[in-house]
Amino acid sequence: MGTKVAVVDGEPAMHELADRLETENYEVSLCPFDAEVLNCIKRVQPDVVVMDLSGPPEALGLNIIPIIKTDPTLSVTPLVICTSPTPEVEQLVKQLARVGLYVIRGPCGVDEFINAIEQAVSEGK
Repeated sequence: MGTKVAVVDGEPAMHELADRLETENYEVSLCPFDAEVLNCIKRVQPDVVVMDLSGPPEALGLNIIPIIKTDPTLSVTPLVICTSPTPEVEQLVKQLARVGLYVIRGPCGVDEFINAIEQAVSEGK
């Protein structure tokens, strides 16, 4: 089995990413971008979590990041996000920079996500 990736599914581009990751031998689980996202991520126990926050519902994503990073079972799990560079995002990035948060400032393509995933997994070992 390859690296386990939880792809938080909120944007159509995330399906393309999931498909590409599977062709490159990643073990991919899609988690819905809703109130159950945290439970889904916990069930998957991934090596890395991937989220695209560049479109709606961005507010939910910003709220879930600190929850993921402070959860005892997920706190060491790297989190790769794609987002627009807003003041709120930049403040959050500064606060969480030392706890495995990898940020791609949009637009985000599949290759950018894969590069960030590989970096996050290699640095997390």
